[in-house]
Amino acid sequence: MVTVQGRVRRSPVNDMNGGRGESADGGSGLRLGALKLSQVDPSSAASCDSLTGPGDVLRGALPAGGVISRLYTVERPATYGEGAPESGDLSLVKVAKELLSAVKAGAELTSVPLPASVLDPVSSLEKGIKSMQRGELIRELVAARTPAARFLELVRFFLSGLPKERFGKKPYNPVLGEVFRAAFQHRDGGGSTVMLAEQVCHHPPMTALHLSNPTLGFVMCSHATPEPKLWGNSLEIKLKGLVRIKLTLPAADESAGVANGGGDTPASRSGGGASGGLRTEEYVLTRPTILTSGYLGIGKQRMEFSGESIIRCEASDLEAVIDFKSKGTFNLRSTDANGVSGRVMESSTGRTLYELSGNWDKVVHVTDVATRSSRVLFDYDAVAEQYGMNVWLPPEEAREEHNSLRVWGACSKAIWAGNSREANELKRAVEDGQRLLRKEREAAGVEWTPRYFDPRPDGEGYTVKTALVPFLRPERGNKLGGLRKKLKEAL
Repeated sequence: MVTVQGRVRRSPVNDMNGGRGESADGGSGLRLGALKLSQVDPSSAASCDSLTGPGDVLRGALPAGGVISRLYTVERPATYGEGAPESGDLSLVKVAKELLSAVKAGAELTSVPLPASVLDPVSSLEKGIKSMQRGELIRELVAARTPAARFLELVRFFLSGLPKERFGKKPYNPVLGEVFRAAFQHRDGGGSTVMLAEQVCHHPPMTALHLSNPTLGFVMCSHATPEPKLWGNSLEIKLKGLVRIKLTLPAADESAGVANGGGDTPASRSGGGASGGLRTEEYVLTRPTILTSGYLGIGKQRMEFSGESIIRCEASDLEAVIDFKSKGTFNLRSTDANGVSGRVMESSTGRTLYELSGNWDKVVHVTDVATRSSRVLFDYDAVAEQYGMNVWLPPEEAREEHNSLRVWGACSKAIWAGNSREANELKRAVEDGQRLLRKEREAAGVEWTPRYFDPRPDGEGYTVKTALVPFLRPERGNKLGGLRKKLKEAL
C-alpha cells in the first residue's frame, strides 16, 4: 500500500470569509498590524522535505507561499461565527424527531448528517480558538512563582476556555485533512501564540491541535474525538482525548516573589537562578461531557457541561478533580445551572490542599483547606474584560485550499444570509466530494496520513511535525514589503 499525504479536494466552494466582509477594499479586513512569521520560507525543500512529495491528485501540492503563511492580516473577535440568523424554516423538535426515527436511543451520531439550519457557520477546528479567548491569562500562568500558584492559574485558564454556546447549534464536522491556522498577539511583550489544527482522522473523527508561544514558554497540544449520543430529549457528547500543556520555566529559586510585570517571561528570566537553566512542567487534562437537553420541548432548553475533568501535573505532584453539575436530561435535578465543585490535592498522598466551588459561567471560589481562607479564583465576566483576545487569520490568498475558511466558506455565507436550502446543498456537496475522494483513495491503494501532525509514540494523540516548529513563531512586523504598500493603497 502506498502511503502519501492526503488532500481535501477543492469543493464547489468559493474563497469566502464566513459571511462577514473582510476584503482588501477597506472593510474590516486586511490590517496594517499584520503578524509576521519567520523570514525562512517553510515551502523550501531544504526546510520541509518531510512535507513534500509527488503531485498526486489524491495528495495535492503544498499551497503557494509555504506550509505556514508568514502573515496573519485578518483580525476577528474570538466569538466570530456566532450570532448567525435563525433560518426559521426547521424546528429543533422536528430535527430531533427525524433523528429519533433514524437512530436508536444511545446510538452514536458521528455519521448522521445534520441540516444546515442547526449549524453555526464555523468548523469544529475553528472552535479551538475558544481555548485562547482569554489567552492573556497565559502571562499570569507563567509568571506564578510556586507550583501551587501555577496550578491554580492553570485551573483558571482551563475555566476561561469553556465556551458559552447557543442551544441547538453545532459547528460543521471537519472533513479529513481539513486544517485551520490562527495567531494571537499578546500585550506588553508577551509575543504571539500560533494555533494549528487539523482533522487527522475521519472514522472515528479526531482533531489534533497545537498552540505555542516561545516568548512565554507555553505549548498546548490536544486531540479530541467526539462521541455524540442521542437520548430522547438530550444530546450527550463525550470528548475523548487529552489536553497537554507544557510550560518552560527558569530553574530559579521559587521562594522569591516576582511581580507579574510586563517583562516577566521565561525568555527574560532564563538567566536567573543558580543554574541559569530552564525546566519544564507538563499538565495533562481531561474534558467534561457536553449535554444539550430540551430538544423535545421537555424542560428548559440548555447546553451545559457534565461529569468530571481531571488535571494532573507530575512535576509538582498536584492534581485537581473538577465536577461539573448538570440539570440532567429532563432538567429535574435541583443543582444550580453550570455549577462546579472540586478539590486540588497532592497526588502522592491524596491530601486536599484547596476546595473549589461556584459556577463556571459566573464566579468560582477557592478555599485554602489549612487556613479556611477563601477568595475568588475565577470571575467569568471580569476575566473576559481584562484578558480577552482577538484572533488573527491568514488572508484569503495565503489560506490552504483545505483550510476551514475555504472548505466551508460558501456554506457559511448561505447560513449568514438565512438561506438554509442553499446551505444544505453546499454542505452536501462538500460531504459528497469527500465520499468520492475516499473511494478514489481506496481504489488507488492510498493510505491517508496527516499533513501537519505525527502520531505520538505512545499512541496518545498527535504532535505537530518537527519540521514545522521553527515556523510557528510570529512576530509583530513593521516591514511588510509589497503587501504593506498594497494595504496602504487599499485603506
